Amino acid sequence: PFRHQSLKSLIPFSVLALVLTWVIPAQAAQWEFLKQKEGIVVSAKESKLGNLPVFRGVGQVKASIPEILAVMQDAPGATKWMHKCLENRPLEIQNVYDRIVYNRTDSPWPVWDRDVVVQTRGRIDVARKRIVIEMNSITDPRQPEVEGVVRIPRLAGHYVLRYITEDLTEVEYQIDADPGGSLPAWLAELASRDLPYHTIRNLRNRVMKSIENAEYGAQIALYESMNPLKSGNQQAKAND
Repeated sequence: PFRHQSLKSLIPFSVLALVLTWVIPAQAAQWEFLKQKEGIVVSAKESKLGNLPVFRGVGQVKASIPEILAVMQDAPGATKWMHKCLENRPLEIQNVYDRIVYNRTDSPWPVWDRDVVVQTRGRIDVARKRIVIEMNSITDPRQPEVEGVVRIPRLAGHYVLRYITEDLTEVEYQIDADPGGSLPAWLAELASRDLPYHTIRNLRNRVMKSIENAEYGAQIALYESMNPLKSGNQQAKAND
């Protein structure tokens, strides 16, 4: 999330248009290429929910899905890789993928910091060899609004971790958000379009550093045992 009360952390799929049988269906909004840097492709498309576009970044990380999940699921550790993240505190951890988290993002003066309460829900898509972690902003009485911080009124997005090989994963990050307040649209869009690039780049660097320092050993082992996308686990599943 963007600090001015009168002037961020940050996944939904497209909704099919309702059409009659004799009418040609309307085309969904098309992705527009914005930039490619360090192997990360950033694109945007029109949002059906707000004034800002939906932004998406896609890049590869030379690590397994469990190694990436171990970093992502360390909520307080997100300050080491989420772009301008000041705080990322779990309010409720339901299981490996599903949780409720409070996130606050630093913004340069005179823009006020933004914060948001996010609920994440994960699902494993074995057929497409991917894990999807969806994010949606919610209201939670355990985290009331903070004075001097703008609460993001709407945020939806997702992470997709696609299995390529045992040690190579494609990461997709998508965000559709309203930063709230009276932030000028041009400034909000400028900040938002850079978010997918920084998110994937920082995540990639953090994962590589955690592997180098042999961090998250127990978490990685747990996710390995639960990972149905690993080739051995898929074979075992096929033999059941």
